[in-house]
Amino acid sequence: QPASRPSSDQRSRYATLGTLIALVFVCGALVSATGGVVSPLRPVSVSDKARFIQEYADRQHNLYEPYWLKCDAFSALTQRGQSAIDEACTRKQGAGGVFLWGDSHAQALSLGLRTLLTHSTPFYQVASASCRPALSDHQGRTSATSRACDYSNRTALQGIERLRPDIVVIAQKDGHDKTDWTQIAIRLKGLGVKHIVLIGPVPQWNPSLPSVIANRHWGLSESHIRDPALDQSVMLVDQATRALAASAGIQFVSLIDKLCIADACRVRLEDNRSLLQIDSGHLSAEGSLYVVRNYVLPQLVN
Repeated sequence: QPASRPSSDQRSRYATLGTLIALVFVCGALVSATGGVVSPLRPVSVSDKARFIQEYADRQHNLYEPYWLKCDAFSALTQRGQSAIDEACTRKQGAGGVFLWGDSHAQALSLGLRTLLTHSTPFYQVASASCRPALSDHQGRTSATSRACDYSNRTALQGIERLRPDIVVIAQKDGHDKTDWTQIAIRLKGLGVKHIVLIGPVPQWNPSLPSVIANRHWGLSESHIRDPALDQSVMLVDQATRALAASAGIQFVSLIDKLCIADACRVRLEDNRSLLQIDSGHLSAEGSLYVVRNYVLPQLVN
C-alpha cells in the first residue's frame, strides 16, 4: 500500500521545526566564532559585568606600545620570527639615563617611566616576559623560553656596559628572595651604574583583579579591598627582599607597603573607576602612571 502524503498541517510543523534547528545551529556557530565575547549578536551577554570583564581582557591584548613589547625577547624570538629585539630599545641617546631591566612586570613600568622622566633623560629597556634578571645563561637542555631569557639578560648586560646609564631599574613578578642581588649589584656597579633601584612585587590576585571585582565587589567604589584572592606568599617575599636588597646596597621600593594597608590593597585609582591592574598583577596604563609618579620616580630623582 503506498505511503500517504503528509497533510498541510504536518508540512507546516516540519518546516517550523527545521527553521528552529537551523537557528540553533547558526546561533551556536556565532557563539563559537566570537569566542563568547560581548557582542550585539549576543544580547543576553550584554551586561555591565560582562562589558567590564571584556574591557580588561581586551587590554591584555593591546600592550605593545604601553609595555614597549618591541623590547621583549620572548615575543621577538618565539612569536614574531625575529632574531633580536628592536635596536631602538638600546640605541644610545646621550650620557647617563635610566635602564629598565626585567620581565613583564618591568614592562608594566615602561609607560610611566617614558611619560614622566624628563625629555632630556635617556631611557632604555630590555625586559622580556617570564625572564627574571640573571647574570648567567641557563645550563643544560633549555626551552625556547630559557633561550629567550638568556638572550634578554645578555642583551641587557651588554647594553648597560655600552650605554653606562646612571640608574638601572629592576622589576620582576616574583622570586625576588631567590635572586643573588649582591652579585647583580657588584656586576652593575662594575659596569659604571651609580644607582640600582629594585621594585618589589605588586599585589597578586587569583585568578585576576577584574574577576575578583566582578564576582565579590561589584557596585562598590572602595579604593582598597580585602579578599581571599590576594596572594599572601607575595607579601612574605616582599618582606624578605627588603633585607636582601639592603645588604646588597640596592635601593628597594616596596610596592606592597605603598599599596596595601595590612591585608587590604589598593585596586582603584583616585577616579574610583580605573583598576590598578588588568589581570592577576600587571599594571594598567593608568596604574603604571600612578605607581611611577608616586613611588618610583621619587627614588630616581633623589
